[in-house]
Order: sequence, then structure tokens, then C-alpha cells
Amino acid sequence: MRHVIIGAGGAGTAAAETIMANSEDEVLVINREKTLPYSPAALPYYIEGTVGRDELFIWNWHFVRSSGID
Repeated sequence: MRHVIIGAGGAGTAAAETIMANSEDEVLVINREKTLPYSPAALPYYIEGTVGRDELFIWNWHFVRSSGID
């Protein structure tokens, strides 16, 4: 089975991770942004300098490639 998830926010990424952890089904995440999924709630802390750029992102490229999520 193939699952298509619209949006790579908190709910979309959690759904994709849950599906991947509990089945061997394909997962396709569609996101309008051209970046990796990130946490908008962390943006003020990034601007402030409290967190680094890498800490903004929910996933990294290694996770995306190794998990089988398209």
C-alpha cells in the first residue's frame, strides 16, 4: 500500500514516521516548501541565536534517504 501525506509539519512527519515504524508500506510526503520539514516554533530561538540551523529541522537528509520516505 502507498500512503500519501499532504504537509510536512508536525502531524505529517509524525504520521510518516508512525507508518514507517509499523509497516513496510510506501510513504510519500508532499510539501509545498523546498526545504526539509522544520519547526516554525523554533524559528524565534534560531533568530535569537539560542538554537543552531540544524536544530530547526525535524528530519535530516540522511533520515529521509535511509527511511524510504519520498
